[in-house]
Amino acid sequence: MKFETLSLLHVNRLFEFELKNKGWFESMIEPRSECFYSNTGVLSHVNMLLTDMEMGKGFNAVITKDDAIIARANLKNIKHGCAEVGFRVSSENTGQGVGSFCLTVLIDYAKELNLKQLNAFVLENNIASKRVLEKQGFVVIDNIKQYLRVNNEVYDCWVLQKNLDNVN
Repeated sequence: MKFETLSLLHVNRLFEFELKNKGWFESMIEPRSECFYSNTGVLSHVNMLLTDMEMGKGFNAVITKDDAIIARANLKNIKHGCAEVGFRVSSENTGQGVGSFCLTVLIDYAKELNLKQLNAFVLENNIASKRVLEKQGFVVIDNIKQYLRVNNEVYDCWVLQKNLDNVN
């Protein structure tokens, strides 16, 4: 596995990754708009993320294996020493430590940025992601009722938080 900072070189492989895992992701998180699922849509998305990175508002990466993208990882809404952490792993690579790998690298990078706190939002139907976060020291601080509708089901959302001590 290789952790790579997102770049324009990833656009085609990212499109393949997102399209191949569309059903898997949409079973657990809010669906993307249909216009995302095109080379132009993914290019626009990547350009937006790269702009956020240049402005210090976010950090985005892909995890590759045999030159294919198997996961995405990000820090977003970076401000006032805090950020939201997120990751998505391909259906074929779940249960293999990929999510933990993503989170470990993101936590280390957040410490390099001198961030003090990371937050994560996880729908109640995504137990695996919650477990990965808790194993890395995140704790549930809130439960937002009726947070999101996915496939005609309404889900609550756990809010998890990790305070960073910045000790390496």
